[in-house]
Amino acid sequence: QSKQQACFPSGSPKWVDECSAAVEKSLLSFARSQTPPLIKEDDLKLMEEDKLKSPWLSEKLKLVRGLFRCAAAAVENPDFKQNDIERIVDEIFGGKTESSRHRNWMWGCARTFLNAHARGRKVTTHVALVNTSKKEGYLAKFEVELIEGGNWIFHHPADWIAGYFDEEFLSSIEMAWQEARNLAESEGASLDYSARWRLVAGGAPLSSVQGRSASGAAGLAFYHALKSTVPDDEIIVLAQFDKQRNLEGVDSVMEKTRAIAASDRIDKIVVATRSNSDEAESVLKECGKLGSIKVELNDGE
Repeated sequence: QSKQQACFPSGSPKWVDECSAAVEKSLLSFARSQTPPLIKEDDLKLMEEDKLKSPWLSEKLKLVRGLFRCAAAAVENPDFKQNDIERIVDEIFGGKTESSRHRNWMWGCARTFLNAHARGRKVTTHVALVNTSKKEGYLAKFEVELIEGGNWIFHHPADWIAGYFDEEFLSSIEMAWQEARNLAESEGASLDYSARWRLVAGGAPLSSVQGRSASGAAGLAFYHALKSTVPDDEIIVLAQFDKQRNLEGVDSVMEKTRAIAASDRIDKIVVATRSNSDEAESVLKECGKLGSIKVELNDGE
């Protein structure tokens, strides 16, 4: 406890400022390293000289401050409650934030720092994504752990600082969580849990993902976590939730299917549209994998 308090002293603006300054440098390096860069080089130089402000960077730094404050508060108060989160969020954002995502994430950080009990085993599903700069598909894993309390989802604090996920991605993952909860509840599952998620490839957290195409696989992972069941590790979902919460097809099916065919880990691809089914089967035939890998059409009927 004394070591933790030394790492996260409470009520000390200096340490928060020092940590935030260090993180700001890391965030600028991260923005520069992406392809294409998240921020133009000329703008990055101005930011480093503190001559230009970035809404993206400002938002990240506010949440970083929240991360540090939650760590300190969790050390001070083992009975950390939701109203403590509200106080910290209002202090950092001035009560102006309209999104509940910040509160949910900070609540998840505090619960993680307090070693909140995780129910059951970690649930993992395969995700097919595309490297837009190389125009190549690759496989990743969507990982979910349920922790007691609340009914929210949040990105794992250990990975968050490295991640850049656009609004389409985040809103679709939230939608997948709600749809999985609705289905699990209709089947009698307990819902008194929140979900901590990660998106990893090659054992490392993914730094940048855009779009909605991971939401179908995420929904499958959330559902199995809530039901305390294990998804088939040889199935992959190529489908996404649209803004009306319906499953729809995804883009870049041919690139994704080539990555699936090369992996030797998948024996069934589940798609939501006939056109996606035809594209996947065409690539599997080209790769000599049609038959050993099946394509299943689930169009909601």
